Amino acid sequence: MTNVRDTPQPFEAVAAPSTVHTPATTAVDAAAIDVAAALNRIGGNVALYAKLLRRFADMYAGRTGIRELVARGQRSEARDAVHTIRGAAATLGILSIVPTARALEAALAGEETLPEGLLDAYEALLDGSLQAARDAAARLVR
Repeated sequence: MTNVRDTPQPFEAVAAPSTVHTPATTAVDAAAIDVAAALNRIGGNVALYAKLLRRFADMYAGRTGIRELVARGQRSEARDAVHTIRGAAATLGILSIVPTARALEAALAGEETLPEGLLDAYEALLDGSLQAARDAAARLVR
């Protein structure tokens, strides 16, 4: 079974007064989804996996209002939403969003201003992850 923590991290650390993480790319390809590991988690049921991918894409299509929560000062709620999405994505084998989501979670846990570009990068990766989930689901049920 693939452990998300053992997966190479697709972002680079930029040294500054505090470490800021920026993704190397915000593109997410359906071929990059770890289908084998995800299927292993759900007992090899391809139809169920395709259904879960579609549900993930449908459920989080509105970005869950994270930017709005941050703007209203509801950082804990925003952190919880990012954590939920990160966990669902990792379970489904959509690993490219995991490092940036983890960095955003950590940033939201503090009181400081979010590192520049982090929320934008997260949203771009989420959009890509949602499309990759749709594409993968479509390929699985052909």
